[in-house]
Amino acid sequence: MDILKNGIPRLSFSKTAVNDVNLRKALVLGLIVILLLRALVFFANRRGPPLAGFRSTLEPDFLVRLRFSWGALPMIHDGYSKFRNKFYRLARNDRNVVVIPNKYVDELRNLPDEQLSSIQALIANLVGKYSASDLLLESNLHTRVLQTKITPNLPNFVSAMKEELDYAASIAVPECSVLEHWEKVEIYEILLQFVARISARIFVGPQLCRNEEWLETSIKYAEQATVTVMILRAFPKFMHPIVAPFLPSFWRTKSWVAKGKRILTPIIRERQAAEKNDPSYKKPTDFLQGMIDDADENDNVPEKLAHRELIMGLASVHTTAMAAAHFLYDLCAYPEYVALLREELLAVLKEDDGWQKTTVNKLRKMDSFLKESQRLNPASLLGFHRIVQNEAITLSDGKVLTPGTHVCLASYEISRDPGVIPNQNFDGLRYYELRKNPDEDKKLQYAMTDKNHLHFGHGRFACPGRFFAANELKMVLGELLLHYDFKYPEGHTRPANINADEFLYPDPSTKLLMKRCSE
Repeated sequence: MDILKNGIPRLSFSKTAVNDVNLRKALVLGLIVILLLRALVFFANRRGPPLAGFRSTLEPDFLVRLRFSWGALPMIHDGYSKFRNKFYRLARNDRNVVVIPNKYVDELRNLPDEQLSSIQALIANLVGKYSASDLLLESNLHTRVLQTKITPNLPNFVSAMKEELDYAASIAVPECSVLEHWEKVEIYEILLQFVARISARIFVGPQLCRNEEWLETSIKYAEQATVTVMILRAFPKFMHPIVAPFLPSFWRTKSWVAKGKRILTPIIRERQAAEKNDPSYKKPTDFLQGMIDDADENDNVPEKLAHRELIMGLASVHTTAMAAAHFLYDLCAYPEYVALLREELLAVLKEDDGWQKTTVNKLRKMDSFLKESQRLNPASLLGFHRIVQNEAITLSDGKVLTPGTHVCLASYEISRDPGVIPNQNFDGLRYYELRKNPDEDKKLQYAMTDKNHLHFGHGRFACPGRFFAANELKMVLGELLLHYDFKYPEGHTRPANINADEFLYPDPSTKLLMKRCSE
């Protein structure tokens, strides 16, 4: 008995031991649950197109989405490197997008909005009502006016644009009158003033283009709407109505829209009344008048027309100023192009006796430099955004795009693919040389698009304002290049671009040295 009693080890079931055992069980159970959840995520992600950007097959889905906010560039590159000829998905916080190969562009580019909607994709990217951009869903009035009233008449706008360019220069450019005196300037702010003022001349006419209150409103609305977009894009879509009311930028956006309506609505009513009551009234030829003329009963509401004008600023002013900034950053990084571009500019202006209707189209080297700068520094890493509507779309090889799918192309990766565009080093005259081939002349202009150059989109819904933007850029940059020299401060080089989600921005805080050149 003693042997049996003493030979059996006494098991201790103290409180500490029990807690230790329970803790271990909980840890094991928790680990099993985590592994099961990760397995579910892994297998869920195996359905449909592969998901790009995972660091590990066990990485949680929410972390992949969160990383897209600040690390979209390497994630898109990862997807393109692995799946460039296949469909693949990118997980944004607000939605999934399916990236398709550019071989499908030609069969999709001209499908009607009722099948494959570009405007719905645009508004989804701009988080809809929270950026006050969802008004564009009501009609394509802005697109029609740009395509039928502005683009065909661009040559006739040159003199008005030059007049506003001179005025902008007189107030936006610091005095660098001493030939050898270099002055440090925040160049983006100067460019923004040029673009905002010239755009306003064509979009709202001479009555408002020098109205400082309107200019501030159009610029500030675009800035606050963009801040709202970027913050909300960091959250799942279902959280947008919860988060938005806590954002100061959301309320500022609404405030700037209201202010813009207060400024512009009376002018719209005046124009409508004058047209109705004054037989001698001569209508302006600006974008605003084009909308008044083309608006149907639903669109022809002064407050709506004023709102659309503000949205045009969101879509154009900052993007054009950013393209101009990239141009100057690249020109300072490759100063050997300054003499070539200035020589062309002087020759064309001498031939035309100043800025004329034909001048901008003759600046072929500048056009090439702009396109090369855009190739490496686009406004977005993704292009050709579309959302499939109510019926599935079957592609030529049998693949199916289901309703609700948001598709796009990896436009940045395509333009940096050596298999698509050889010799990836910066070449400011790349397209100038290629356009010497008559078959490529029109195709490779800055504002033209194809399946390899998608930064303005492509097809019937490519950016409708790109031709105006091209003219505006050439005039602004031409005037600056004609009268000023630029360089980086000692020890500084081209600043890295800022990447947020799929958007790419020039660093707006960059300072350049600027001085008046000998003329």
